[in-house]
Amino acid sequence: MSWRPTRLEVDLEKVRNNYRAIRKHVGESVRIFGVVKGDAYNLGADKIGRVLADMGVDFFAVATGDEAISLRESGIESPILVLGPSPYGIAEEYVRLGIRAAINDKGIAKALSDASVRLQKPAYGHVKIDSGMGRIGFFPHEAADAVEEISHLPGLNLEGIFTHFAISDARDLTYTYEQHSTFVKVIGELEKRGITFSIKHCCNSGATLALPQFVMDGVRPGQLVVGMYPSKEVVRSIAIEPVFEFKTAISAIRTVPAGKKLSYGLTYETTADERIAVIPVGYHDGYSRELSGKGTEVLIHGKRCPIVGRICMDQALVDVSVLQNPQIGDEVVLLGKQGEETITGDEIADKIGTIFTTLPNMIGKRVPRVYLNE
Repeated sequence: MSWRPTRLEVDLEKVRNNYRAIRKHVGESVRIFGVVKGDAYNLGADKIGRVLADMGVDFFAVATGDEAISLRESGIESPILVLGPSPYGIAEEYVRLGIRAAINDKGIAKALSDASVRLQKPAYGHVKIDSGMGRIGFFPHEAADAVEEISHLPGLNLEGIFTHFAISDARDLTYTYEQHSTFVKVIGELEKRGITFSIKHCCNSGATLALPQFVMDGVRPGQLVVGMYPSKEVVRSIAIEPVFEFKTAISAIRTVPAGKKLSYGLTYETTADERIAVIPVGYHDGYSRELSGKGTEVLIHGKRCPIVGRICMDQALVDVSVLQNPQIGDEVVLLGKQGEETITGDEIADKIGTIFTTLPNMIGKRVPRVYLNE
């Protein structure tokens, strides 16, 4: 239990609804990877993962080996793919737990093979092709020879092959088409050498929305499942809704006379008698200090009220003069809906020069996650 009213509410029924919308969009035959990296975008991989498993997701994806092990320990029994590069020393854990590695170089392939031989259990990997993202994976010109070499390693099952699109959430998809073409050519060259894969995948959230013809054997719509479009310009071919709201409550309130300067830096000065409320949330909680002085508003009594002065580590100030009889304990919505008003993720993200997806990832662990509709 937390006595502090600041909380992140996560509606699991909205997760289910978003999954249903994605399923309708891609069809019944296409695998939907349950991408729960970064603790499911900081919303709770154990809870989100369990909901997705109950909805029929039979393959999960995370960013790191530690995330994969944690997800397995939470009770997820389905295959888990680690999308990022893995330290070679973790290979034995992967084999023991049935975790799939991204095969981004020959070293991880050899480590998995060695672990497979030691444990007398199969190792699984998905070959990563760098078709133009520029992070990890085999370059197209080297992929065929390298993958043919590792395909002969004992105990290693090259279950899948994948790539990642750099700007599939952009208005101009020319580069994404080029990446896809490169990826398909690599697969074709490998097939000529007798190397095939049971799971081929390339569509992240942006491509799932804009390029459903590229779905192959599976899609990885991580952001979409939790109700976030990857950009403002991406085609919104699937109707989704945010699954979380950031809330707190008024913790103190008083009338401040005209001419008083408030909070760190004394950047705000009252121009008349103003009713100023204190809310117990600050930049340690993920409510960015960069929102100060930029017209940021919160919702109280269904009305927009401005943040005034600099946001502190643990507290922020709100001018509630427009409200009739605001009280300590009144709900404050920082991100989400109250009455007929909504503070959207894009609205907050625009003020600090970022994208919606970063916002839940900023919310600290001091803020309890409250799950609705479990």
